[in-house]
Amino acid sequence: MAAALSGVAYYLAMPGPGLWPLAFVALAPLLISAGRLPAGAAFRQAWVAGFVGWMLMLRWIVPTVRAANEPALVGILGTAARAAYRALYFGAFGGGGAGRRRGGRPGGRPYAAVSRAALAASGWVVLEAVRARLFTGFPWTPLSLALWAHPLLIQPAGWVGAYGISWMLAFVNSGLAIWWDARRRGRGRGRRGWWRGRFSHRSGGLRTPHPHP
Repeated sequence: MAAALSGVAYYLAMPGPGLWPLAFVALAPLLISAGRLPAGAAFRQAWVAGFVGWMLMLRWIVPTVRAANEPALVGILGTAARAAYRALYFGAFGGGGAGRRRGGRPGGRPYAAVSRAALAASGWVVLEAVRARLFTGFPWTPLSLALWAHPLLIQPAGWVGAYGISWMLAFVNSGLAIWWDARRRGRGRGRRGWWRGRFSHRSGGLRTPHPHP
């Protein structure tokens, strides 16, 4: 499942694995996949991506539980329950991006794509803020955390805070997804046009009578 790559990439971008460049592309597979699906299917697929990512990010719970001489099953179930809840925010993000592929067209006005990317990025940041506060909150691993060791890249945080950095990263991810969809649609239409032209040419050639000598 392509969307599950987003969960793995999100985990790899965080401190620990430290593959921070993935923060600029981690959400793009999820958005590309969600853009071709109805809302319910997009939510479920994005939820799976979030569940995979959070299971990896919360893997420390099991050894912690074992260190307290508790059964490993307790740690596994606890990890799964926490991951399942936090994956709901991924699901909401994916559900919000459902059907994006049906809107707009290749070669459309640039500001339309920019506004769609900005809207998606804003949705991501709202979900991060809700997750940080709802049910006592869980503010760990926002998207901006991926850049913690690169102060040159997070200079705007002095004005926009950590959520602003998350917004910028989500904006880049959303822009890449929109560009990829437009590129694929444009190529698909070009191929269909080429085949129509070939077919019409050949059919016309068969129907055109040859002049008598």
